[in-house]
Amino acid sequence: MKELVEVIATSLVDHPAKSIRSVVKAAATKDDKKVVVEILQ
Repeated sequence: MKELVEVIATSLVDHPAKSIRSVVKAAATKDDKKVVVEILQ
């Protein structure tokens, strides 16, 4: 799942860390859930 999100995010924008957060938050909103995404490098 992580790899799928990374591929989608990287292909969509120049700043993949921000887009990963956006994708996850959008998915959570659809299910009426709140999420916090922390990117560790």
